[in-house]
Amino acid sequence: MRLAHPALDFAVEFRENRVPVLICENRAFFRKMITDLTVQQEGEAGEFVLSDRWEPIPISKHMLVVTDYYHPELNPKKAISQLYRELARLAEDEYHHLQTGEARTALAEWAAELCANVDAPLTYEAEPDAAALLKALDVRFDGGDGDNLQALERLMRISAGFLKTDIMALALPHEHFNAEELTLLYRTAHYNKLFLICLETEVPRSKLEGEAWYIIDRDMCTVYNENERETL
Repeated sequence: MRLAHPALDFAVEFRENRVPVLICENRAFFRKMITDLTVQQEGEAGEFVLSDRWEPIPISKHMLVVTDYYHPELNPKKAISQLYRELARLAEDEYHHLQTGEARTALAEWAAELCANVDAPLTYEAEPDAAALLKALDVRFDGGDGDNLQALERLMRISAGFLKTDIMALALPHEHFNAEELTLLYRTAHYNKLFLICLETEVPRSKLEGEAWYIIDRDMCTVYNENERETL
């Protein structure tokens, strides 16, 4: 897959075990990149083009943009919907069908007992589906103990497993995490078959294993392109 923008004279390539680091020293364009990717993630128009084998594919279905490492959204609506579908499927499989039936019977008896003590005609769903029960229990993904590194690792697993995301874009990760932490995040992404792209405003102090750098200066000139270096 490749990510392109009309202001850039190259396309960022995504490959297995490789993390593109797009460094844009022009702060105004950096903000535009984040804005464009964020709105395109929501299905709105923007200038980035994501392609697979040169065929454009929607960013809204294939990319997740992360800008907040302190309160990451671990329970987006799409992921919760997919989680409920998966749990509802498990509730009716051969291993859980009997237990699910017993739970429905117990709930129906409980509801009947309560309704019998109310002086008014009442009705209720005697056999609620599993998804409705799970929603009532407020089943959701656990964010952990508040550690933002752990939360981001969990978000990667949720993104790959329930959102079916191919790419996660991280805004300024080198400012928030040290080399050891970034290496762990890269490893987590690779394990979950998730591509990463890091968006930075300054050249990091050191280049980590697996990173592919693309550098744009303040005048929007490309001063380093990993693709060109690899073809030398």
